[in-house]
Amino acid sequence: MSLPDASKKNWLLALALLVIAVAVWAHFAPKSRLNPLNMFSSHPSTDQAADDSDTSMETLPPLLPGDTCDRAFSFLDTPTEQDEYGRAWVKEEFNLAVVTDVGCNMTGLSFWVEDAQKAMTPDKIVLGKTTFSEAERILGARVKPDNVVVEMNDDLYWEAAIVLDPTPTFPFKVIYRSSLPAAIDAKLKEDPTVDTFKDLPMTEYNLNLGPDKSVVNHDDDKKSANP
Repeated sequence: MSLPDASKKNWLLALALLVIAVAVWAHFAPKSRLNPLNMFSSHPSTDQAADDSDTSMETLPPLLPGDTCDRAFSFLDTPTEQDEYGRAWVKEEFNLAVVTDVGCNMTGLSFWVEDAQKAMTPDKIVLGKTTFSEAERILGARVKPDNVVVEMNDDLYWEAAIVLDPTPTFPFKVIYRSSLPAAIDAKLKEDPTVDTFKDLPMTEYNLNLGPDKSVVNHDDDKKSANP
């Protein structure tokens, strides 16, 4: 099975930027386009942003940076695409791109949804449904004022992101993203702010190894998901 050209471009871009992230581990800055995990150019459709009636969803597989490719295969079967830098899966309710090291351990993961897809993260945020403002409420004190950013990505689409720094119990950098639909983008008279995204759904969930390259014990999933 081959990815459509647009999706293939998206996941290859994801892998390239994740490789940079693992190598550099630079904290985001206002003019840095929110790297190290500036991943996807997918624009949610206006229909996706407005659809709150579809409650069907799937929980994302319990995969973390440091996990092996074999663990990913046990949940997701054969990748849709793969190369020397990583793997990608296109599933019914979500998509996943990962970067792998030479031992086929995953060093960065990015889940995203398109069109009518919906999937729930460990934080109980439903990609494709939970709005930016709802996500802020769910994440609560974990959201720091300086870690909420609006930036234009490399494909010139506006995104808003919530960046969660690593903690002792969950040593990964987490980024939630919402992309501005093209129909709204076309009507903008000035650069968007965080308020522009408040009622738009979160569309991406990214995980990257923290500075200490630690790995969470999967036997303590509840603690890991809610540091």
